Amino acid sequence: MNTFNLSKTTINLFNKEKLKYIINSNNSKLSNDNKLLELTGNVELRTEDQENEIVYSDIFIWNIEEEAYTLVGNVKFENNNIILISKKAILRKDNVIEFFNPVEYIIKEKNNQRSYEVNSENAFYNLETQSVSFKSINKRVRSKIYF
Repeated sequence: MNTFNLSKTTINLFNKEKLKYIINSNNSKLSNDNKLLELTGNVELRTEDQENEIVYSDIFIWNIEEEAYTLVGNVKFENNNIILISKKAILRKDNVIEFFNPVEYIIKEKNNQRSYEVNSENAFYNLETQSVSFKSINKRVRSKIYF
C-alpha cells in the first residue's frame, strides 16, 4: 500500500465539468490505495458558486469512494453575513454542511460586530439556498440579541 505525503496542496473538485469546490491546505496524505485523502494544516474550502463562502478547519478527510467530506477541529464557516463555528462538520453531497455539537452561529453587522448569536447542538447550512437551520435533541436552542 502506497502513501503519498504532499505539502501546500490545492485540490479542485468538480461536479461533471463544473468547478464546485477549491480546497487548500499546508499538508496532505493520500493513502489506502488512493481511496483516502487527508488534508491538514490551515485547511480552506471555498465554494465556486458563492463569493466569500469559506470553510476553515484543521483537518479535511475525504473517503474518495463516498461523496461526503469530513472537517474536524476548529471548523468555521464564514461568508459576508454569518459565522458558524463547531469542532466537526460534514459537507454532504446535497450541498448541506452539517455542524455538530456544540455549534455557535453569529450574524455579522457591517462593522463585523455581533448582533445576534445562537448556540445549538447541530446546525445545517445549505450552500445552494444560503439558509441555516438548527436542531437540538438534549438541549434547547439558545439565542442572544445584542443591542
